[in-house]
Amino acid sequence: MSNSHSSPGGYRPITPRRACSTPLGVNPNSALLKDMINERRAARGTRPSGSSEHGSNDRSPSVTADPSGNLATSEKSYNIHNPISAGLKEPTDMGLREMNKYISKINKEIFDLKLEIVHRIEHINTLKKKLERIPELEEQIEKLEASRVELQEENQNLQNELDRRDRGLYEAVGLICDLENKIEDMAAERAEAPSTPHPYRIIEPGSIYRGSG
Repeated sequence: MSNSHSSPGGYRPITPRRACSTPLGVNPNSALLKDMINERRAARGTRPSGSSEHGSNDRSPSVTADPSGNLATSEKSYNIHNPISAGLKEPTDMGLREMNKYISKINKEIFDLKLEIVHRIEHINTLKKKLERIPELEEQIEKLEASRVELQEENQNLQNELDRRDRGLYEAVGLICDLENKIEDMAAERAEAPSTPHPYRIIEPGSIYRGSG
């Protein structure tokens, strides 16, 4: 370290380095990229002279006091816009294990969907078979309905025949009871009438010949 860079009181003036420019002098539009470039420039301008060249590649903001007073704001903005300091993983940070887990999860979901499709197809085939049997079932229903109507008519005819027989039986019972009552009345009248000789003599056959002999 030469004495030309030293000053009384141990203060060393800051020698600005050549500003870092983007390729072709294009100013980046990304706010995050701008903040990182500005912080890199500030870190290179305020680093100690004994620091190595590799120390300038550190992404963390410098803790050296900023004469302009914008260090706290710049560090806060860096922490907000930097996905690594915010605890977020970049897509390139996904490891092989995580990718395998993700692929396994996708494969499981695909398998479940295929299994669900197979079940749906089986259910659809079952419904198709049932739909194909609908005309046959309708024909059977029509036949059963016709048989039911015929049986109902036969039952009605049998019921009518039974009713007629019941009425005939009741009439026969009534006639029998009436005849019995008449017979009883006639027997009672005959028992009450006095016994008288018959005015005409009954001549048995052959009595004439016996009398003449």
